[in-house]
Amino acid sequence: VVNEAKPCEIDPSRLRDGEDAETDLGNLFTYVRDAVNTIVSSGLICPPVMRDVFSTLKSQAMLNYPDNTAVRYHAVTSFIFLRFFTAAIMGPNLFDLYSDILDPSVQRTFTLISKGISGLVTLVSSKSNNVTAKEEYMAPLFEMFPKSTQTDIKM
Repeated sequence: VVNEAKPCEIDPSRLRDGEDAETDLGNLFTYVRDAVNTIVSSGLICPPVMRDVFSTLKSQAMLNYPDNTAVRYHAVTSFIFLRFFTAAIMGPNLFDLYSDILDPSVQRTFTLISKGISGLVTLVSSKSNNVTAKEEYMAPLFEMFPKSTQTDIKM
């Protein structure tokens, strides 16, 4: 993301002259898709101590919500994505993932990637399959993801 510095702005009120919202949407989709795929495939290298935490979280969710079989997945997925991955993507400097000062447009791209991942997790965790977004400009991004991606996030 830092090296490529591809434009990813999809908020119409923030688009600069000459920027193409469709191209930016495609760039953002690629970054979010790649991030989700990397995160989902990293499960096998998750440290044992974290797996223990996730197991406890899953058990507690099942204990507190015995009638909701999906809650065990939603609790763990939301916790992992929203507390770890999206925070690290939005603030890579805070997690020692990048040490230089980020260009504002690159920082905005990281923010949009984080919002994209967060929105997908929220969509997966909701009881509705309707694509809605707190920020309407994000809806086209979520519509680009196939249901298989949503299934992968649940795991």
